Amino acid sequence: EDIQTRQYRSPEVITGLGYGTSADMWSFACVVFELLVGDLLFDPRAGTKWDREEDHLAMMIELCGDFPRSMTHDAKHSAQYFNKKGDLHHIHQLKFWPLRDVLHDKYRLTKEDADAVASFLMPCLHVDPAQRASAYDCLNHPFLEGV
Repeated sequence: EDIQTRQYRSPEVITGLGYGTSADMWSFACVVFELLVGDLLFDPRAGTKWDREEDHLAMMIELCGDFPRSMTHDAKHSAQYFNKKGDLHHIHQLKFWPLRDVLHDKYRLTKEDADAVASFLMPCLHVDPAQRASAYDCLNHPFLEGV
């Protein structure tokens, strides 16, 4: 049932919500990030009390925000990772860090470049696959002007 390379795997695949072409857009954003900074956007690790998938979900929440109820309650594997309140079972101390700040603070992009990259990638990293950017949306994004 698993598709996608682990580091590029979308939240709907991990939670078992089902997937479509929007899962490829998630992977696309992860690849573009890696090409730009030379590092993985998500590199989950198991802890003593959680597995790699729960760590991956925590990283996604920290970067992209809270998941919709469909992922925390209704997805095939949601009970494996989320409690009835929609919180992760084992990882409670989340450190929210928006992508533009990650790009500026960690990878030293200028604020202007960090904003431009984040404005291009974040629609592809929308946790709700129904709201995720399409390939067409990306082709028409100002980030690609002059490319």
